[in-house]
Order: sequence, then C-alpha cells, then structure tokens
Amino acid sequence: MKRMALGISAVVLMLADAGFAAQEPQAMSSETRAQAQGRAGHLFDKRDLNHDGKLDQADRAARLNEMFDRIDANHDGAISRAEFVEAHKDMMGHDHFGMAGEHPGGHRLAMLILHRADPGHTGAVSRDAFVNGALALFDQADTNHDGILTSVEHRAFAQAIRQQMRGDWQKHSGPDGDMSPASAPN
Repeated sequence: MKRMALGISAVVLMLADAGFAAQEPQAMSSETRAQAQGRAGHLFDKRDLNHDGKLDQADRAARLNEMFDRIDANHDGAISRAEFVEAHKDMMGHDHFGMAGEHPGGHRLAMLILHRADPGHTGAVSRDAFVNGALALFDQADTNHDGILTSVEHRAFAQAIRQQMRGDWQKHSGPDGDMSPASAPN
C-alpha cells in the first residue's frame, strides 16, 4: 500500500511540477561556464544518494522514499488526504523535488540535464556524463559563445525549452494521444 500511495503521490507532484515549469524563470545573474560546471557537479552529488558515482533506479527509489517520509507527517506508513494537502501547501512556491538548500528550479534543471546526459534512456548516468550534459546545455544557451550565460540568454533558452515541451505535449495528446485537448492540464 505504501508503494502505491508513493507512486500516486509522485505522479501528482510531477504533474504539479509541470505546471510550475511553464512559469517565467526567476531572474538570475550571469553565470560562467565554470560556475555552471560546479553547479552541475553539486546537483549530481545531491542526487547520488547512495554515493556510487551514478544516478540510477536505486537513487530514484531512495528519493521517492525520502519524499514519502516527508509527506507522511505522522509516520504511519500512509499519506492521508490532510497530509497530502499540507505537504502541497508547504511545497507551493518551492521546487517540488528539490533538495533542502537547493536553488529553486534545481529539479527541473537536473531533469533537463539527465535527459541530455542519457540519450539512450538507459536509466543510469555517471557524474561525468551529467556534468557534460549540463555543459552542453550551457553551450546551447550561450548564444554569443562568450562563456558567460546572461539573464537574457537564460530567459530566451528557458522560453525555447518551454515551447519545445509544449510542442512535445501537443504531439502526444489530443485526438491521437492519450488525452483529449479538453482534459489536458493547463
């Protein structure tokens, strides 16, 4: 039962996170390629919960269990409606899957990097592949190739990613997809 409640909670939170991904990113200052590399390493290290040098199913399971335990306030092994509502209130305005002390949007950034770092969708990504995926995204966003990502370049890149995600969503929904346009979330 705990596993089923955990799965349902994770799906609901991921759908909520998708809504936040559509919002305008917070203003950020300029970031150098070296800073992006350091941030990517930090994101990886925070997610490699078993410290085996790769992100894989074991880390995802540990993270989901950690999230379940945070939501299950009375630690009875089940998430009540009240606990879920309270956890949702606490998470509003925060990065849903982020780690404590992590930059807002850290989970979305990590997911983008993971997608880039694991093109074959093997489910396991090494630290080097993760950092290289982050640097590839940095280079793509750094349109003038000066090694500095400005807030203008960041906003433009975030907008392009959102448009791409919307296009992907529309491709997989609607008359030929799993959802009709009327039932697709905003």
